Amino acid sequence: MVHLEADDRFFNEAGEMDYERAKPLSVMLGDRGMWFTRPVFAGRYADYREMFLSKKDEAPAFTVESS
Repeated sequence: MVHLEADDRFFNEAGEMDYERAKPLSVMLGDRGMWFTRPVFAGRYADYREMFLSKKDEAPAFTVESS
C-alpha cells in the first residue's frame, strides 16, 4: 500500500468497508502499463482464527446464500 484515501461514509461502526458502495480503486503495475482494478466481495467471510484451524476443525463457510 502506497497511498490510501477513504471516506468515512463507506465504513460501518466496526470499521468495515462497504466495497459495493465505496468501489475502491487499486492499480496493478505491469511492464508497460497499469491495470486499474477494484476489489469486490467474493461471497465468503472468514474469521482470522480460521487460518489456524486444521481441515477437520474447519469452521463452516459464511456465504451470501447462507446469510
